[in-house]
Amino acid sequence: MIAVEGDDSISRRLRDTGVVPDARIEVVRRALWGDPTQYHLHGFRLALRGAQASRIRVRLPEASDD
Repeated sequence: MIAVEGDDSISRRLRDTGVVPDARIEVVRRALWGDPTQYHLHGFRLALRGAQASRIRVRLPEASDD
């Protein structure tokens, strides 16, 4: 994760729940129609709607050349 965009209540809530730089965020599953999506973060699961998740800027892991 790189950053959370914005400085409103949603952005602050995301930061308060541990969505901070260098946090590892993984998609666990998506609802049948794609919204919300469940993520694994700091040992817990967090469900976010697309509008909330769109504020999170991520860096994808480097692909290894094994």
